[in-house]
Amino acid sequence: MELEKAVRKARRGNDEAFLFIINTIKLDLYKTAYAYLHNREDDTVVVDTSTEEILKQPKGKLLSDLEVIGNDVWFKLKTEKEFNYSLFMLSSIDAKGNEYNHGSMVEGHIENGMQRMGIRLNSANNSTNIVNPLTLKISAFPQWINGDAQVKVK
Repeated sequence: MELEKAVRKARRGNDEAFLFIINTIKLDLYKTAYAYLHNREDDTVVVDTSTEEILKQPKGKLLSDLEVIGNDVWFKLKTEKEFNYSLFMLSSIDAKGNEYNHGSMVEGHIENGMQRMGIRLNSANNSTNIVNPLTLKISAFPQWINGDAQVKVK
């Protein structure tokens, strides 16, 4: 779907088109937000996949229970409402600077105030080859989304 067509559909209330727009411009939105925040401490999560430890995360400690199953790296996110956004950018960097491409995974239900989400490393990037720690750049985080906002789509 091209962007202009998606904008027309989103203006008519099409949620799928709106998500397409957001995903298309997500990196630009991230760069703009960073230009205002100027705080790289809150834009990464650092993990050790061999010990299944979260070494660093944004303020609030909303991530816990790191679990590595094959090429999947799972977290539990403390949240009261479903957080159906991609938590991480589509690549991560290990201690040697090797880049690992991955997809995002979100489980839609919340159990005891926790929602499971994670990444799936591409099969070419086996999780056993990672030189820890692994740094994941955040694309959206619940504490970043607060208050009311209106987006006008022209």
